[in-house]
Amino acid sequence: MCGISGVYNFKSNNPVDVQELKNSIELQSHRGPNSKNHLIDRVFGSAMARLSIIALDSDCPPYKSASDRFSIVFNGEIFNYKEIRKSLAHYNYPFRSESDTETLLAMYDLQIENPEQQLIGMYAYAIFDHLSGCLTLCRDRQGEKPLFYSITRDGIIFASELKSFQAFSAFESSPNLASISNFLSLSYTPGPDTAFEGVYEVSPSTIFRIDSRGSIESKKYWSLDGISINPDLNDRKVLLEELSNSFSSAIKYRMVSDVPVGMFLSGGLDSSLCLAFAQKQSPRFPIKAYTIGFDSAIEDEVKYAKIVAKHFDVEHRVVRLTPESIINDFSRIIYCSDNLLANPAMFANYQLSKVAGKEIRVTLNGGGGDELFYGYPTYQADVLHKALGPLRYFSQALQWTPSMFKAHHRGISLHYKLSKFIEGLSFDSDKAHYWWRTIFSDLEKTSGFKGKVSSSDSFQYCRAHYDFNLTNDLIRFADSDLSLWWRYMGLYQADTMSMANSLELRVPMMDHRFIEFARSIPLKRKFAFGKTKPLIREFAELILPSEIFNLKKKGFHIPLNEWLCSSLKEFMMDNLSEQRLKRLDFISPAFVSRLIDDHLNKISDNSYKLINLIVLLEWYDQFFLAKRSKI
Repeated sequence: MCGISGVYNFKSNNPVDVQELKNSIELQSHRGPNSKNHLIDRVFGSAMARLSIIALDSDCPPYKSASDRFSIVFNGEIFNYKEIRKSLAHYNYPFRSESDTETLLAMYDLQIENPEQQLIGMYAYAIFDHLSGCLTLCRDRQGEKPLFYSITRDGIIFASELKSFQAFSAFESSPNLASISNFLSLSYTPGPDTAFEGVYEVSPSTIFRIDSRGSIESKKYWSLDGISINPDLNDRKVLLEELSNSFSSAIKYRMVSDVPVGMFLSGGLDSSLCLAFAQKQSPRFPIKAYTIGFDSAIEDEVKYAKIVAKHFDVEHRVVRLTPESIINDFSRIIYCSDNLLANPAMFANYQLSKVAGKEIRVTLNGGGGDELFYGYPTYQADVLHKALGPLRYFSQALQWTPSMFKAHHRGISLHYKLSKFIEGLSFDSDKAHYWWRTIFSDLEKTSGFKGKVSSSDSFQYCRAHYDFNLTNDLIRFADSDLSLWWRYMGLYQADTMSMANSLELRVPMMDHRFIEFARSIPLKRKFAFGKTKPLIREFAELILPSEIFNLKKKGFHIPLNEWLCSSLKEFMMDNLSEQRLKRLDFISPAFVSRLIDDHLNKISDNSYKLINLIVLLEWYDQFFLAKRSKI
């Protein structure tokens, strides 16, 4: 796991500025604290900061191939690299290391067709052909590892993190107001656009090539298109056996490491299953589990995580998230997530990674199961929305219903849930699914913000990710959640918060073979109205303690709404002061003041909206107003 950056001055033909390249990778030191290296070939340069996980004694890339034709910088892991290397044995390639990075480089050097198709792993890499002058950028299938690029007056720059672009004099930055609008609606920034104008991500499962003339070719090498339902999986015995085999393989590959592997344990079904199967793999090192907890009126996950850790006899550490830790780490969290992200869980993930990163270099988590196996209550809401049918036309008359239930700040209140659902009744099913997770509505953006920030239609942006070839709404929505919410919020958050603390986080359920398997399971085996993840519960019953597989789905929520009224109140008021708000001319201070008052008086739970605004102001200050380059 590493940070990479690079520059290719194909337009100007100016020699690469060595100091700029070094500065760009220095800004990612947290991603690779073990070693740094760079390579320059006149107009092309690449650099890498390495976190050593596999082949610890190998030199830090960039590497050049045996023929000297290709060079590579690589972020991530190829878990099946030993098998690939064995398949190349008959070529007698002169390997100089035992690394997965050089294995991939050899595939290019040997002209192996479509090498990315053979990779099992999480990765983002850059390959430069020193003979033809073609630069290839590639990301893993689901987008676990980030990779951004920008076309400049000199050519192209690329990096694992957006802040690295600030090191290049050819880079001119300004805020992307349409992306800021999307962020206000969603609490994350959906790609391929970013929060910086003129900066884009290389899309997941995509090969991006640019040659010395500036010609660009971009093609996807993997998708869920064409994965059909397997009728054999209607048989319970066959289904559970195949599920076990597929999941076991995903875990086995993610235990590949030359350093100890830990586990982020929530006490829920998915992370508990990950721990169970990780123990079965007989790891070279004992597994240490970490769980986040907090002191609040709402229940955290510690009680159930302790049960699981004891059941599987692993060392277990509870990490406490406090309002003070949020305040102390806030600026750095925003700096390290640099593409505008405001899901409250990021504070917990940062704190968990901060503690774990001092003891281990690699950890697993159980993310992705709710998208693959219909665990979110939003899917229940989708079915209910469709069933209510004609009642949707009376949604205005039902607006009074939530007032029957008092708003409170102990978790997500029934008042909040009813309000969102009834508001969503006025939309068609596609927009309703989008609506369940919106933060600021279009009406609120119009009244509280100005210019392009107020007028951008975030639903149309998300709707472009819907596959309308799918006739089943639920399958379409789950697929879109995987390609939007999970990629740009869940996976991006997992990467940035862990790597901010020099910790590699692996997500077994994002194994592309496991995703394909899950997609082939008949819907009736994965979804039941009124019961979340029935198949995973049935599977867990064979493996986990009864206290766990019978748990009602709660989701993970930190008590931010409660803390903003108490221990984080001063923090909120300082960060959303009228003086600070006026520094951004597209925000209405009066609108924000009403949000604060309604939250403090418990008229409504505005915690998601308020943290969105606090994050936005801090991000804007760091990257555009204060022009800080490093924290």
